[in-house]
Amino acid sequence: MQKIVILFISTLLLTSCLKNIEEDDIIPQESFPSGSTIDMVALTETYKFQIYYSLENKKKVSKNIKSDWDLGFESTTNGWHIILNSSKHMKVGKSESTSLQEEINSAEIQMSFDAATGSLDSTAINNWRDESPKVYVIDRGSDENGTVLDFKKVIFEKLENEKYFFAFSDMNGTNIQNFEISKNPEKNFVSFSFNNNGEVKNIEPISTDWDILFTQYSKMLYDGETPFPMNVTGALINKSHIKTAEITNVSYENITADNIHAFNYLAYADVIGYDWKELSGDVTSGNFTYVMQENLCYVLHNTLSDKYFKLRFKGFYNKSGEKGYPSFEYQEIYF
Repeated sequence: MQKIVILFISTLLLTSCLKNIEEDDIIPQESFPSGSTIDMVALTETYKFQIYYSLENKKKVSKNIKSDWDLGFESTTNGWHIILNSSKHMKVGKSESTSLQEEINSAEIQMSFDAATGSLDSTAINNWRDESPKVYVIDRGSDENGTVLDFKKVIFEKLENEKYFFAFSDMNGTNIQNFEISKNPEKNFVSFSFNNNGEVKNIEPISTDWDILFTQYSKMLYDGETPFPMNVTGALINKSHIKTAEITNVSYENITADNIHAFNYLAYADVIGYDWKELSGDVTSGNFTYVMQENLCYVLHNTLSDKYFKLRFKGFYNKSGEKGYPSFEYQEIYF
């Protein structure tokens, strides 16, 4: 009887522990004699997570809910740019007002998105230092549940002694908050959320610890010649030390140390992007699936360690048939 009780209690404890484990944490990596690794990240069907991944260390470095932050403040020594959390479809526009208390009609403000390339000369907030104390109107987009978030008004005041100084308010000019953020030289960006009257968030890992961010992000697409912004789901590289080549004319198996230097490597964030998968079926009715582009693969060059990795995507579904679970194969290329 005592053994039965102990077994029952142990089962309860084990079940309790398993309930607290995220599904992506219990998906095992598969290793092969060739040195390839297959792994999967769980963004989930609503794409609610952002997941940072290290190829060299073969692991997920960190994970956060995509609505956890709003702005990223560049943290490098000479950096001064401010980016939007594009996974929420955020956008921003500059007004001619110089006071947070002055009434602004957001419908009259021209709004812009950050470029999906991650190019810092194409940020929507742009060179705010030349515009201070102009008021920026920020559309915070929507969260992982599709809930539309509020607008904020912001004045970016200055960057001094490695600190950003700014003030923000609700759209009616109330609840004015003054805030300062210190750079963290170990990271590309320090993250900030407007929630709880403003808070610094520990989102992005140390810049040398991750290579790829799996996430939703805003991308300017085209219907004929007419551009329209859309949220897509894919992979963004860490531009601080990763350059990437997209390969369509050489198979994954035939990418070796003999030919990797012939490829064209780019430092854009969205070289991998979202189009390693494509829709098959009727989008209008919702009867469609994502299929992998089998002839598409990538080589990533870590310029810090001078290591090369080849990578290709294997699928976008988990074993239950739920979308939002990218699986991929990668392998270090040795000389």
